Amino acid sequence: MYTRHFITWWQRPLPRWAEVVLLLLVLALASWYRLYQIGQVPPGPHYDEAAAALDALDVLDGRHMLFSPRSYGREMLFVYVAAPLVAWLGPTLLALRLPIALVGILTVLVTYLLARELFNHEGKRQAQWTALLAALFLAFSFWHLVMNHLSFRANYLPLVEVLCFLFLWRAVRAGRPSDYLISGFFLGLSLYTYTAGRFVPILLVLFFAGLLLTRRGRTLILPRWRHWALLALVALLVSAPLLVFFLSHPEDLVLRARGVSILNPDLHQGDFWGLAARSVLGNLGLFGFKGDENWLYNIPGRPGLDLIQAVLFWLGVVLCLA
Repeated sequence: MYTRHFITWWQRPLPRWAEVVLLLLVLALASWYRLYQIGQVPPGPHYDEAAAALDALDVLDGRHMLFSPRSYGREMLFVYVAAPLVAWLGPTLLALRLPIALVGILTVLVTYLLARELFNHEGKRQAQWTALLAALFLAFSFWHLVMNHLSFRANYLPLVEVLCFLFLWRAVRAGRPSDYLISGFFLGLSLYTYTAGRFVPILLVLFFAGLLLTRRGRTLILPRWRHWALLALVALLVSAPLLVFFLSHPEDLVLRARGVSILNPDLHQGDFWGLAARSVLGNLGLFGFKGDENWLYNIPGRPGLDLIQAVLFWLGVVLCLA
């Protein structure tokens, strides 16, 4: 009898209050692990954090900039967010890391919202549990926890990227111009977060170009071309100041790439293809096999995904390709 009741309960959607309570519990756990000893663990500052503190002091001193040349070049969104706390608490680890921890908590929340939106068509129960599990996995994700304890600008990219995709999916589903506008705003903002943010617009363009090759894709995109133009225009307007800066300072556009790219002769030392292979295998290793050896970002060698996450990830890859 109890088994039958449990199966009946499991097959029903969660009441709204239960879903909210579970989400708040996930967010509480995410907050605890990100805020606990945020100013002490790990010890620091790391040189990137020291550079962020100097950038924040420059901003507070009236030397405003869109891009800092320090430490291989740095987008400045995270500095402007941290600057008020630096003004209040001084250039301390707490002032630099607290905004990052809050960004990490918000990323858990918007991941829930995106998953809820993506799986609505599968039914309410599936959407609820998929969203809650996605948020839970991110809340306890080791790589995300480590990065959220360091004042690195890269932490802002997942938040802005997920917000862009959330409103993009809402736009596709509901067709509201406001969703296209907001998605375009976050798409443009992604360029101010981290160097890898420059690839987000490229990936979206390639994705929708591929959709245009299909009948269903053309049905989705062409009738709403004005809305897509609005998204692109807003993204261009938001990113325009930084794009103009790079046009006038092209050397800064590739400042970091020159230092860390496999095309750098100082890095490949005549063995380009060997370094390229090691780089590809090393990045694939993060997904359940072997992770970064750098103790600052990781327990040396620990994969980015634990066993359960890795199995689910690779099963998802297989299902997508099947």
